[in-house]
Amino acid sequence: MIGGRALITGHLAEDKLIIKKVKIGKNCLIGGESFIMPGVIIEDNVVVGAKSLVTKNKKLEKGKVYVGSQGIMKNSLLSLSLGLQAKPILGLFCN
Repeated sequence: MIGGRALITGHLAEDKLIIKKVKIGKNCLIGGESFIMPGVIIEDNVVVGAKSLVTKNKKLEKGKVYVGSQGIMKNSLLSLSLGLQAKPILGLFCN
């Protein structure tokens, strides 16, 4: 499922035009207003939080939750189902 106003782009202009496919696996949730850049691989059962940025050529591992700028891994889906909380450390989220 892809949330409203999410942007998944296969091209990006830097010094030159970059054109790469974005691969999204099965059972993924892309939060609203997220920005997914070219070359990203999103494996099965991944959650990308709302308003997250996933930079070019990143690989998001299966069963994980990614949030915020640079698509920082926050938790695995298993830890979320067990009710474990993530705590911010230096502005980044981790278990």
